[in-house]
Amino acid sequence: MAKSPENSALEEILGQYQRSLRERASRSIHQLKCALREGDDTIGEDVMDRSFSTSVGNEDAGNAWRELQHSHAVNQLKALLCQQATKESEVSPRRRKLSPLKSSEYEETDMPALHNFVPIISDQSQYIHHLEAEVKFCKEELSGMKNRVQVIVLENERLQQELKSQRQEEAMREQTLLDASGNIQNSWITTGEDSRVDEAAKRSFSHGNADINKAASASEAEKWKLEL
Repeated sequence: MAKSPENSALEEILGQYQRSLRERASRSIHQLKCALREGDDTIGEDVMDRSFSTSVGNEDAGNAWRELQHSHAVNQLKALLCQQATKESEVSPRRRKLSPLKSSEYEETDMPALHNFVPIISDQSQYIHHLEAEVKFCKEELSGMKNRVQVIVLENERLQQELKSQRQEEAMREQTLLDASGNIQNSWITTGEDSRVDEAAKRSFSHGNADINKAASASEAEKWKLEL
């Protein structure tokens, strides 16, 4: 399971605190060592000369000073260890308290997040259903428009065909009327010519009859003359 950012930060803080304690302990030990060296060289001799010059020898004074410094260093180390143990005991229950609190906080923060996702998912599903309904409506409208356009195209084609047929019929009627009027004019011309021919024939026939009558009357007159 992945560590939370808060736990990682807490562990980092504790690590830094432990490192600082180690550094402080190292510095204290170093100071104690330096003090022991200085006590062995200078301070120990002066102090022991002043305190134990009348009763003990140099060897006993050096041993006493070493024991004193050793006890002082031990006391400092014990104090540091007790201080560190106290701080660790204070931090560890706090850490134990923080861990369940953090876990419960994570659970609480996770649970509302899931609860918050539910309306979001519901809204998204409703939005998707709305989009699907819009798409279906648009498809139906497009299909209806295509059908209406197809009906209009067919109606236009039918009207164009009817108009073409009407134009052809009108052209045929006009041609028929022109042909009929031409035939009538031709018949009128032919009738006029025939009437003129008949009149000429009648005239020539009447002239012929007149000549015949004249010849007959002349022959009869000659016969009368001979008889006389």
